[in-house]
Amino acid sequence: MREALDATAAGMGRQEPVVYDPAAIAGLGERQRGVALDLSLLAEQALERGPYSVVEKRSVAPSGQLHDYWHPAPYWWPDDTKADGLPYVRRDGKRVPGTNFNDPESDLYDRVRLKAMFDDTTYLAIAARVHGEPRFAAHAAALVRTWFISPETAMTPHLHYAQVRMGHNGNQGPGSGIIEFRDLFYFLDAVRLLEGAGALTAADVAAFRGWLRAYADWLQSSKAGQRECRALNNHGTFFDVQLGAIAAYLGDRALADQICARLPQRIAEQFEPDGTQPQEVARADVRHYVCFNLYAWTSLARIVRAFGVDLWRMRDTEGRGLESAFAWLIRADARHRWSEAGNVMFRTHRMAPLWRDCHAHFPSLTGAPHPSDAALKRILYPNFDIVPLWGLTRV
Repeated sequence: MREALDATAAGMGRQEPVVYDPAAIAGLGERQRGVALDLSLLAEQALERGPYSVVEKRSVAPSGQLHDYWHPAPYWWPDDTKADGLPYVRRDGKRVPGTNFNDPESDLYDRVRLKAMFDDTTYLAIAARVHGEPRFAAHAAALVRTWFISPETAMTPHLHYAQVRMGHNGNQGPGSGIIEFRDLFYFLDAVRLLEGAGALTAADVAAFRGWLRAYADWLQSSKAGQRECRALNNHGTFFDVQLGAIAAYLGDRALADQICARLPQRIAEQFEPDGTQPQEVARADVRHYVCFNLYAWTSLARIVRAFGVDLWRMRDTEGRGLESAFAWLIRADARHRWSEAGNVMFRTHRMAPLWRDCHAHFPSLTGAPHPSDAALKRILYPNFDIVPLWGLTRV
């Protein structure tokens, strides 16, 4: 493992994207004219939004500090039998107002605003690279400065108040809310593009790197972060996606080594030899969670490639690994094992990124559908568990 990391030291901390494919981005101008036009439209729309800040929310974290990221646990409600409603109780499947992405009250909290910042910055940075349009890069840089750098608007580098269950844990999140920052990994590619375009000053870059370092330290030292790191399901995977992306951006060799060293354990904990994901198939919405966790694993595979590690081929002596996980997915999809509660709303084309990866990395597996042009087109637009503009990612 150490030799593999040493062999790719120059690949860490680089300006070129880790998740997105620079060649695919460069090819948009002519070979994929329609997609390039869609990208322009997304960027033009993003110009009309933001900058976003945690201080804009209409409520405040239990700390009383607007700069603290704040989002309540979506299924935890006041206890009607208590005068003060505390401690909150779980009502599974019934979301607290403001915790849905399309909820008009979502401006009470920070989750939707955070997602918009990640996505808009990505559209603008990629469009700036494709079209050479300075206003796209300038607005994207303003989004970065506002959320992470400017003292008046910046978020404090922790997630103490993500998915808070009031009356529990001192009114701090138990760690599960860390997953709300999972999209950081592709956003860091957008920041790389902005650096390459000169849209961020040296002082901006230094301040942003300082924020990331403080956040990474919190992830590793806090009880919430340590608990999330130990999670045996998609929460543990997305924890490593976040931390791995930060390690790649900062060029932190020791942190990269630490993440790669626990990959075999993660595989052993999360997969059975036949590819089953026990923690995910135990959920009511099986297809969503199986695919959700595989999105995390395929994103992690792209990230650790920067460290010289081929996660696609990694497997233990009993066959646990991504190949067997995809084989299980193919079998389950062919048998239409998706009748569980909630899956009726699952859009089939959301699996297209997984099928593309399967064909690219496991061509010997038969039965994986080929994503149609229509599916590729639909999936171009954002979905909270799929990388925006996913067709431009590395394979």
